[in-house]
Amino acid sequence: MDITTQQVCQCLLNTLSPNEQERKSAETTMKDLCRTPGFVTNLVALIRSDMDYSLRQAGSIYFKNLVLKEWEDAEGVVNQVFSIETKVWIRGNLLHVMAAVPRGIELQLGEALYYILRLDFPEKWSGVVEEILKMISTQDPARIRSALFILRIVTKMFEYAVSSSQKKNYIELYC
Repeated sequence: MDITTQQVCQCLLNTLSPNEQERKSAETTMKDLCRTPGFVTNLVALIRSDMDYSLRQAGSIYFKNLVLKEWEDAEGVVNQVFSIETKVWIRGNLLHVMAAVPRGIELQLGEALYYILRLDFPEKWSGVVEEILKMISTQDPARIRSALFILRIVTKMFEYAVSSSQKKNYIELYC
């Protein structure tokens, strides 16, 4: 059974409920739904939509936490939340979503991006630098600002390299 954006929206709304029983029930439902095909793509669609900011921010926080818990594949176990196809979709869309959302939501997505990059860059996501350069070359100030924010996330991976020659090697190798 595929899930719809409306179902994701309703569950997220219920997680914000002041009623503890309703909130706990919604949180349990979200844990079950996250393994349903289409959940992640519908969650990202909700985050990018023009719905209520607090709902979108709750979605971005949930997405970030889901990435932190579920992105990395355990050896020999099929990833039920982030299938290979879903990961490819996220790598192809996350930067554009970040450029289209308000700053508070972008910051949450930035944390998820940093974790994904630590695991996937450059082996599984070699085109991220080219995508950033495309965003910078636009005439849209919001996309340029977002691209610079994303570039900062990429460079953060090299921040604690032991020596300047090691940093130079990383930059030459990956960029």
